[in-house]
Amino acid sequence: MIIVAWAICGLAGPAAAQTNGIFADFTTSMGAFTVRLDETRAPRAVANFIGLATGERSWLDPEVGMKSPSNANFYADTRIHGIVKTSGGPTTNALALRGGLRPVRDSGGSATYSGGPGYAILQEVTNGLVHSNGVIAMVNLGPHSAGSEYLLAVTDYPAWNGVHTVFGNVVSNMAVVQAIAATPTDAGGAPLAPVTVSNVAIRRVGAAALAFDVHAQSLPVPTQTVATLQIAAGTNASLSYEVPAWSEYFLVHTTNLSNPSRSLDSVGYNASAARTTNVTAFVTVPFGSNHFFHAAQVRYPAFSALQPGSTFHFAATWSSGDVYHYFLNVAAATGRWALVPAGSGTFSATGYVTSVRWRIANAHDTQINFLQEGWNDMYYTLGFAAPGITNGRYYLEAYDVFGWPLGTDRGDFRHDVATLKVTARLDRSARADWPAPSRRPPEPQSRRSDWPPSPSPVPLAASPGVLLRSAPPLRPP
Repeated sequence: MIIVAWAICGLAGPAAAQTNGIFADFTTSMGAFTVRLDETRAPRAVANFIGLATGERSWLDPEVGMKSPSNANFYADTRIHGIVKTSGGPTTNALALRGGLRPVRDSGGSATYSGGPGYAILQEVTNGLVHSNGVIAMVNLGPHSAGSEYLLAVTDYPAWNGVHTVFGNVVSNMAVVQAIAATPTDAGGAPLAPVTVSNVAIRRVGAAALAFDVHAQSLPVPTQTVATLQIAAGTNASLSYEVPAWSEYFLVHTTNLSNPSRSLDSVGYNASAARTTNVTAFVTVPFGSNHFFHAAQVRYPAFSALQPGSTFHFAATWSSGDVYHYFLNVAAATGRWALVPAGSGTFSATGYVTSVRWRIANAHDTQINFLQEGWNDMYYTLGFAAPGITNGRYYLEAYDVFGWPLGTDRGDFRHDVATLKVTARLDRSARADWPAPSRRPPEPQSRRSDWPPSPSPVPLAASPGVLLRSAPPLRPP
């Protein structure tokens, strides 16, 4: 692998001594700075960032619904909504700024910065770029989960290498970024005095920069469709709408068209290559006497999230080097685990799992949840970069049965690996105490960057009527 480190320039302004390339000029309430984007090593992340900043690509606004290409700058009037630190609290050392989420109002009118573009993109974490001082990276809360949220690093932090996609670096006025990182925050990392990002302007300098095509990087495409409302007897109603192949589909609704503060609810995914018609039934009473609906979708170039069959086997390599194999009977919601200690090549301990559930987390991720040894609540997010592959990256969150975080981990996994060699040992059930994953370095909390932050659960679990809940928020250790 080629490792590339960035040099940070302390130049006075956006145009000072910059060569050819694509640049993003940030205007904030604490000053301006410029980032050079690396369209060569991170073309997908750069195309997504440019498309959002210029309005060249569509996105789903969490409050008003669809935003078609119309020069609507996604990043205008957002905030630096968080500062990641070495540990919780207002006095510890800063690692990075967090920005790139739009405000979402609750029923009382208060806004939180949690709105992304309505989709997730494939990661580019193996592009050779590292998390050094001054880089910008797309936030991944799991494999292939980035949408719009970015990190601006204010120190070298190699623990994030292979986690978030680095796609550029600050080339002027790094002092502004450092000054923002030094602002007082609350215990959760939010600046006490709001730091606004009023604009992000894209500049292309040179023939190669001008030729870079944001529409040629296999990105998701949000679209709208016609929804048909049918009122049945009493308080029953239904909405029907066309759903394209390989897509996530949403219902958008509001009580007042003159003040369009809408709700955008994820209904589910169409993982097939065929267009279908979806019908959503509901009771009208909770929606009041006036309510307005329309449907929106996000079409993906490919749909690689795996839908487990009746049985499922995957092996996850923890950061310790230990390999945990999981042999899941999805239909029965039970299974076994087996441990291969680092460097041994043989199984040393086995045990059982129960309450096996799964869901499609996005077009490229499948989430598997189960109880290990009856008290360790495991959430594995398995990322599949392309359809049909048998390996990828995982993200693990572990909790005890009371919901207390035990730790997190990331690494490589394989699925559908050979199982015949371990059958006898599994039957002997030589169980040993199971260790929790070690706590990882500080990282952004688990606030989904692909809107909505709390989507409606999709009933894809193995047992009828059982829905996979979202994992509790992950906080830096």
